[in-house]
Amino acid sequence: MVFTDALPRTIEQRLATFVKDADVLICGASFAGLAVARLAGWVHITVDPRWWAFLVVAFVLAIDVSHSMILYGEDRFTPAKKVALALNDQANVAADQGDVARAMRIYEQVLELQRRLGNLRHVAGSLGNIANLLQYRGDMAGSLRKHQEALPILRQLGEKSAVAVELNNTANVLTAQGDLTGARRMYEEALAIKKEIGNRSSMAYTLRDLGELLEAQGDLAGARRFLEDS
Repeated sequence: MVFTDALPRTIEQRLATFVKDADVLICGASFAGLAVARLAGWVHITVDPRWWAFLVVAFVLAIDVSHSMILYGEDRFTPAKKVALALNDQANVAADQGDVARAMRIYEQVLELQRRLGNLRHVAGSLGNIANLLQYRGDMAGSLRKHQEALPILRQLGEKSAVAVELNNTANVLTAQGDLTGARRMYEEALAIKKEIGNRSSMAYTLRDLGELLEAQGDLAGARRFLEDS
């Protein structure tokens, strides 16, 4: 097992490095084997004392998770998932505080963790968060790429409500780029999905966006109809 030369300084770096270096069960099992081998005199190694403390925690977590798997047939709520949620909360706070650079950095860590976990729903959510930040920074092309990566995932999962939101957000970016035709197509698909699932509160936003788009295209009658419905 290979660890980084120095312990990361920030909590999000420590958590991300822990998950990146080893799955908690592997890490815990490795600690047990390493400790036994060292006590028996089979190996002679020097390890930073801080890493011993870190490995002890991993071993305890491994026992707890294994115990849960035996009793309940599942891993309950794995440390890696907790790490991803904790990091996502930190990114949200950073974004709310206007620290876009830090929020972007943490969202990208979250995306990497969710890919490792294979949680497609949260992969799509992380892509959407990054896309929104890129749009805020004025990088419309980068934002569009992230939205276009997230949308097929949500379609595959059959997450209709999330698909509608992603379509709406993608349409907003296309509108900012001047692609009104492409944006209108996505707004209309988003509106159709929202009508299908009965999401009336969210429909109002799409109706308003469509109305403003049609107004920009010079279709004042169509714009009035959508704006009145919103």
